[in-house]
Amino acid sequence: MLESLRVVQIGSARAAAVCTRLFADLGAKVEVFGASDSAARQVTVLDDYLDLGKVHGSSTVRIIDAMREADLVVFNDSPARLAACGLLPADLEGLGLDAALVYISAYGLSGPQANHPASDLTLLCASGIARVLS
Repeated sequence: MLESLRVVQIGSARAAAVCTRLFADLGAKVEVFGASDSAARQVTVLDDYLDLGKVHGSSTVRIIDAMREADLVVFNDSPARLAACGLLPADLEGLGLDAALVYISAYGLSGPQANHPASDLTLLCASGIARVLS
């Protein structure tokens, strides 16, 4: 159904992996960058499942080329890492990208908690839902 759609995933967090896996299931061509971070963590069966139908890129220079060819770019990394790679929205303005840019971030791209790690549990508590459920 989406064979002509080109998607680039930057970052290896599960939110982006699930998002882009849905596109891959519908036939989109998905290229993943930032999966080297997953070498530091234990790769599970779920991670293998989420990688099905995707191609892994490696070079930082290649990221920009892939983004120029993409229809959709999904970012899911800490704002500090994205800034270090020049991948925040302000950094990308001059590149003339036609792709839609989607940033998945627990606490946004700026602000006092932007680079804080988050899990399902911390987000449940931060949202106030845990207090309602207790």
